[in-house]
Amino acid sequence: MLSRLVMKYEIKTAGEQLAYFIQDRILSRAAWDKFSDELTCTGRSDALCDFFHEVTVINLTCRIVAAGTSLLRASGERPARSLQDTNFEKEFLDFLRERLSVRQSLSGDLLRNALRAVESTQRDATPKQRNTFKGWADREHRHCYLCGVGLDFTEQDPVRKFTLEHIWPQRFGGDSIEDNWLPACGSCNSRKKRDFATWAMPNVQSLILGFDPSESEYGAVEGSQRFALHQLAAKKLASQRNMSLKRAYVLLGPWESLHLIDACDIGDFFNLAIHRVTLEVF
Repeated sequence: MLSRLVMKYEIKTAGEQLAYFIQDRILSRAAWDKFSDELTCTGRSDALCDFFHEVTVINLTCRIVAAGTSLLRASGERPARSLQDTNFEKEFLDFLRERLSVRQSLSGDLLRNALRAVESTQRDATPKQRNTFKGWADREHRHCYLCGVGLDFTEQDPVRKFTLEHIWPQRFGGDSIEDNWLPACGSCNSRKKRDFATWAMPNVQSLILGFDPSESEYGAVEGSQRFALHQLAAKKLASQRNMSLKRAYVLLGPWESLHLIDACDIGDFFNLAIHRVTLEVF
């Protein structure tokens, strides 16, 4: 049976809403329950089922948004178009119907959710919005929400400088709104996740350290994989408490030292944690 990770948390962006529509309306829950049963022999059936389900949802979400934004851009002799262009909407709907095996009865709702997500990719934060958020961070959240380093609000230090981070990436329908922003250092924002929308987008399946990992093995874990562990914990908390991802990140705090969940098992992605507190504390 699918875990709580596929439950709806408090959604703040059009991209998240599109992903939830795909999860809730497009994919068959019964098929995933059967898939989980088939993975029992792995000892990681629930975790792996969550992983494959998350990959499927986010792959389809990002493909749809990327198709829409591509159809807006100039191509060959065709000029750039607006969302109001009827030819754009027709071509976008044709793509959804012809390339995706979606029931005809759902294509209209899918298009509406997809159009809202594509629209969000076109709206940048204004300088006023950015400055207002920077002022809030300077008063209330002076550290990187990921690694915890103190931020340089003069923005002179390339490693520690304040940056405005979209929690759900704008590229995939993340609205430029305060509910979708947290302060991140320049280092994390530039190297840790490259527009990763969820924990399943980095190569988490290759994170296998073996028994009793050494400090050097922990130290070699990539920033994108640390992001994945952090985002997975935030999504669990958001689903448990029906809160936004931003609120969950704030409650969790920055990531800490990696450690094994079960000291008697090997260190792979699903047996590693990056927070000392357990979710039950919340």
